[in-house]
Amino acid sequence: MGFLPGGLKGKVQKDAEITGVDRHSRNKQLYLNACTDISLKGNFLSEGISTIKSFGKNTFDLAICSYALYFFPDYIEQISRVLKNDGTFVVITHSQPHMAEFTSYVKNILKLEGFDVLNFLPYEDLINNFSNENGRKLLSPWFGNVVSKKVKSSLLFKYNDYVDFEKYFRFKRSFFIPGKEDEKEFLTGLILEKVKNDLEKKGELKISKEDMIFVCTKPNLTDT
Repeated sequence: MGFLPGGLKGKVQKDAEITGVDRHSRNKQLYLNACTDISLKGNFLSEGISTIKSFGKNTFDLAICSYALYFFPDYIEQISRVLKNDGTFVVITHSQPHMAEFTSYVKNILKLEGFDVLNFLPYEDLINNFSNENGRKLLSPWFGNVVSKKVKSSLLFKYNDYVDFEKYFRFKRSFFIPGKEDEKEFLTGLILEKVKNDLEKKGELKISKEDMIFVCTKPNLTDT
């Protein structure tokens, strides 16, 4: 579920098996290679989150969902169902506001170029589905104990890092730029040009991030 196996190195039994669930089959070999690197047996399922319905009740010791639960919050009940009585569900998600300064920066660029600025950029609508603000409320019906911790971090790009920023933004652009593909490409160019000019003038661009980690135990097992 969007979590690289490397984080489990040395933290699980040597005979443990870990199953990766993804909707992109292209990630299969990357995932299996990561499992091999930590000497654990890995299984990969590319049917997407719906495949969890085929798992038996009380099957898994641990479930981890990293920056993905906002795509399918309706599956929290199913995740609870497949965990053992002493199982744990770890969720990493974004906090609101997320990347507040950079979000305002992008909106200002769009506004200055004469584009209507939506109340919410695409990623803001997405993380409204599951974030720090509603995460506990959505998890609590299915877990007897939910502990949370906010984690702050930042990305700092200097002028010489512009190529790295461009790669980062192009990877993330669907989260920031609405519209059709041709519009996205046009707006991407505008934003990148503005960032490059600002980096040259100001020397750096800082993107602040806030994430939330939920650790959920005591699953309320269901028969559904």
